[in-house]
Amino acid sequence: MDMGMDTPGSLKEMSTGPNSRTEVLWKLLILTAFLGTCALLIYLWRTILTIKPRQYEVTLDQIKMKMNDLKNENRDLEKNIASWEEKAREAKKQAETKREHKCSLARARDALVDQELRALTSKKQELKERKTFLEDQSNAMSSQKTAKEAELNLLKKKLDMMVEFSENRKLTCRREARRDTV
Repeated sequence: MDMGMDTPGSLKEMSTGPNSRTEVLWKLLILTAFLGTCALLIYLWRTILTIKPRQYEVTLDQIKMKMNDLKNENRDLEKNIASWEEKAREAKKQAETKREHKCSLARARDALVDQELRALTSKKQELKERKTFLEDQSNAMSSQKTAKEAELNLLKKKLDMMVEFSENRKLTCRREARRDTV
């Protein structure tokens, strides 16, 4: 009447048999794999931290400085455009004033009308030419601004490409380090 020996959870059944041995071996294998993985991760962590970043011909600071310079230049161009527009407005006001003066002289009609009329006409022509010149300058400044903005966008794209390249290079280095350790 061995009741203790017949129960399914007895010590004798657990310690004997091929099943319990394989369970212990599997547990040891899993433990060894876990410890090996931890050791590999620690090794990779230590080696990746010691890898120095690559040096490029153009650094991010240089790109940022170039972008800041372009922004400053854009601000200067905007100021120039604003001043040229102000000059164009003044030229329009002057032309309007001269036009009114011309009309008042035409009504007066005296001996000097023809001579003053010619002078005002030439002045009007000069003002028109100046207005055209100022408008051309304004258009040129606008096109320069557009070109600088395009250059700024190009530099931003280059910066994004450099950051992406750097990230890809880091990933490649990590993969190579993993491959070398395995």
